[in-house]
Amino acid sequence: MITVNKDKIEDFVSLTRLRNLPFILEIIAGVFLAVNFNLRTLDADKLIFVLLSFQMLYAAIYVNNDILDWKEDLKDEIKSKRPIPSGRIKRWEALIFSLSLTVIALLLAIIFVPYLANFELAFLFFNIFYTLVLKKIPYLEFFGIGTAHAARLYMGVSLFGGIQNYYLIYGFFVFAILRSFFQKYKEIENKQARRTLSFYSLRQIKLTQLFILSTLLLIILFTNSSARIIAIIIFLYALTLVLGYYGSG
Repeated sequence: MITVNKDKIEDFVSLTRLRNLPFILEIIAGVFLAVNFNLRTLDADKLIFVLLSFQMLYAAIYVNNDILDWKEDLKDEIKSKRPIPSGRIKRWEALIFSLSLTVIALLLAIIFVPYLANFELAFLFFNIFYTLVLKKIPYLEFFGIGTAHAARLYMGVSLFGGIQNYYLIYGFFVFAILRSFFQKYKEIENKQARRTLSFYSLRQIKLTQLFILSTLLLIILFTNSSARIIAIIIFLYALTLVLGYYGSG
């Protein structure tokens, strides 16, 4: 039997990572591309259901990740304080929570945006594959992260009938890799938690980041109109990340 109190509710909410919403912006960017930034042609009701359903699915995915990673999280000083590795939420409780969120997300998609259900199932299985396989392979884990980000842009364009811009999709792919490098710098430097991190070279990562910045600059030249606007925003954001990180070092 699941005992529910205020603290436990907060722990369940924290499992969903509701504050981690960059993928919402990626979907919206795809939608804007599909309608060529003409908001008068945008189906706002459809967009709301897409974002609501996909948010619930990703909440379930975050819970799944914590269930699958609980042993590794126990080895990390910070992650060991999360609800599942700390024992505040049992794994079977988290699994029921995750399944409930998944079912609700898929039902919303099937009822209001049927095509979305196909994408959601693909994301669900890809994230399980990432957690069980790709995450344990040096550098391929970043390939998995980049793929997920690019796929969300692709999904946003597809759901609203737009024409895919593959240069921009590739831009999202490499930008996500660059951004994820910064997120993992502390883990890489401290060689904590996962054995995979010991295989990384900070010098190789810095060279990869330089290559990614150059690639993003080229993508601006190969895109046009609304896609170029988004490409410029991505490049400036990436440049800000790089200058901010190394400038403070």
